[in-house]
Amino acid sequence: LKLRNLQIGYNVPENVVMKIKMERLRFYLSAQNLLTIKSKDFTGVDPENPNFGYPIPLNLTFGVNVSF
Repeated sequence: LKLRNLQIGYNVPENVVMKIKMERLRFYLSAQNLLTIKSKDFTGVDPENPNFGYPIPLNLTFGVNVSF
């Protein structure tokens, strides 16, 4: 079982954004290769891993989208 991509975001309410003279404000967090669960009985190689044994890296990205 793998969780490959996940993105969560929050749009700041319009009444708060207008007070700080912006049109839109959004915060988000994105993750790639977040979770891998495998059986203890499985001894084969992961076909999605071309390096045969090296772990696939976890990537986290945090961002802010602002419109004025």
